[in-house]
Formats: sequence, C-alpha cells, structure tokens
Amino acid sequence: METNNTLTLTPINGELRIRDIDLAERLGFADPRMIRKLIKSNKEKLSEFSVLKVATKNFGDQGGRPATEYYLDQNQAIFICMKSETDNAKSVQIEIVKIFSSHLQLLDVLRALDEFEVPDDLPNMYVYAIKEKSTGNIKLGISRDPKSRLRQLQTGNSSELELIAYRKAENRFQDEKDLQQLATDYHIRGEWFSPSALEVMQ
Repeated sequence: METNNTLTLTPINGELRIRDIDLAERLGFADPRMIRKLIKSNKEKLSEFSVLKVATKNFGDQGGRPATEYYLDQNQAIFICMKSETDNAKSVQIEIVKIFSSHLQLLDVLRALDEFEVPDDLPNMYVYAIKEKSTGNIKLGISRDPKSRLRQLQTGNSSELELIAYRKAENRFQDEKDLQQLATDYHIRGEWFSPSALEVMQ
C-alpha cells in the first residue's frame, strides 16, 4: 500500500533525523507502530551506522503507557526500508537520499552566509534620478558613480539624459528598493517612472 505522505526531517541534537512513524507511513505500513518492532530487532545493526536516537512520548491526560520513538539517520532509514520489504521501499530509499541531500546543501549555504562578513571598506553607493529630457520621465536607480552611470545610459538612448539628483545610499540596495516603492504610483516600466516620481528624491 502506497501513501502520499512526504517525509520530513527533524533536528535531533544538531543532527537531521527521520521519525520512525513518519517513515512507516511513507512505506505504507498498515499499523505504523509496527516499524518499532522492526527497529528493535535490528538495533545492533542500526547502531553500527550511528547512535540510535530515542525519545519517549508521554500521552499526558490521555492515559496509556509512554511510547518510545526512534529517530533514524539517512543510513538507518535506508536500512529499515530494505528490511521492510514493502512494495514502495525502493522509491522511499531514493526519496530519503534526495531529502537528506537537499537539506545538507541548504545547511552548507546557511553556514556560508553565517560566516560571511561584509567588508568595512565597501565603496559608497548612491541612489539617483536621471531625467529623459524629451519626455520628462525619470529613471530611479543605484550606482557607485551616478555621473558615470549617466554616460552609460546616454550611449543607448537617443534622447538627451540629465542627472538631476542623487544622494548616498546608506542602506545600499535596500535604499533603491525603498525609493522605487515610494514611486510605485508613477511607475512606467523597469526603473522608469513618470516625471512626478522626482518628488520621492526630495
């Protein structure tokens, strides 16, 4: 019996694990709790991969004995899939590999971002307003050198352009985003706005 449940990973003491019941449901166990018998009978083998994480679930006012939950790492989960001999065991094994791989890649990115430090000597940036003289339309953007940016834009524009205002962007690209957001009502396309947008630079 196949199910449409999607596996999720649970952080346990800094490690990503799959809860036994979640795996059982994905494998299609008629009674998901039966996977715990399978895990118990293979404890020794599972421990060869890594420490078998165990948690006790209390039912509080609902009564009943506390239940022991197992949280499996990637290799342990794949091993249990093989032992389960369910119809979709192979597809679940592939799913396990993919989900662990994608989460580990994400963790690598997050670690890299956490370690990244913004240099103190980044060059200043400026938000600017450049006017197209023939229409009066305004381009709102950001650049390290607004005057140089004007020359670049002029090369590809048959109408004469004029740099009419600029100021230091203390928050860099966030300032550009905020500026363009303020001028939303005057938006034409891209970074171009109607002449009234100039008021947001004042």
